[in-house]
Amino acid sequence: MNPHSLIRKTLYGMTLTMLPICLLSFYVTVTSASVHGERYIGPVVRVMGIIGQQQCVRECRHRPKLCRGVNYRKQELLCELVSAINETEQKPGYVRIELDQSANITQHCVSCSADEMCITLSSKKVHCIADSDSPADCTSLHNNNCGLPSGLYRIKLPFLGHVTAFCDMDTDGGGWTVFQKRQDGSKDFYRTWTEYKNGFGNLRSEFWLGNENLHHLLSQGTYKMRMDMEDFDNQTRYVKYTSFNVGDESSKYTVTLTGFSGNVGDCFTNATIAKVINNMKFSTWDQDNDLFTRNCAAQSTSGWWHNSCNCANPNGLYLAGETTLNNQGVTYHPWRDKFYSLKSTRLMVRRVA
Repeated sequence: MNPHSLIRKTLYGMTLTMLPICLLSFYVTVTSASVHGERYIGPVVRVMGIIGQQQCVRECRHRPKLCRGVNYRKQELLCELVSAINETEQKPGYVRIELDQSANITQHCVSCSADEMCITLSSKKVHCIADSDSPADCTSLHNNNCGLPSGLYRIKLPFLGHVTAFCDMDTDGGGWTVFQKRQDGSKDFYRTWTEYKNGFGNLRSEFWLGNENLHHLLSQGTYKMRMDMEDFDNQTRYVKYTSFNVGDESSKYTVTLTGFSGNVGDCFTNATIAKVINNMKFSTWDQDNDLFTRNCAAQSTSGWWHNSCNCANPNGLYLAGETTLNNQGVTYHPWRDKFYSLKSTRLMVRRVA
């Protein structure tokens, strides 16, 4: 067993007697500010279960470039390391602890990346140890850590590395990675191909996660998709699909989905509607890949998997209810038709295999 493996095992709770070396803490003692009944919104960059509060703080100190504070829930022995501490929320059962990490970024730790732990041995020699076991998606986080709240978490995607995602841990069993959200019209969704590719918006309000992120996320297994909708009468509807996939950019991010269920009509795969999105390429106003004679993205003021054109327009203009504009709002035709712009939409995926 190499020294790095031994160090990693020590960090996660194995007894020191199992090792030929000891780990000593050379961190400068800094007063930690703690507040009970609150939680940092984050993003959460690491989640650890079955761990004490003092060890949770130590885990943060081992990551001086990444961790700014911790959320700890004693009942579940749940530790969340966060990279931002500027926003908080009320959460009974939690304690949030702010750490001043400036003293811990020593000359030796400067060489460690944000994805590495900075460990000092009894010999006073510093090692940068790879911080492994990053979750692949919100499903992994949910399955491995009981009771996590919905919010911002760091996940690791193939080829792209770490990205921050909004995880819905409450709806329909939880574990959903959200890739689209509309709720107040605070963001403009009439964007270019490059913007839809890379993603845009605010993960805590309105956003598109990005087609490139979505493709690599879905490449990790089999995912189901769910779309939730709400109107201005506070009515809600949803649709679900047992299989959902998005190709790479060379395919123009072609979408495939099957296995409809829900409490409103299907307009994504129902062939009788003739405007299904299944097997459609993504289109924006500056890259027209639809089947219509005109540019559907420009006509519907949205980036989407347009056919000729669509029977749903979740990335359309936020027109807040009844409108005279034909299919330019946030629409879902089988429910509130093309002259009604919905209050909110949320599209998300969960891995099933």
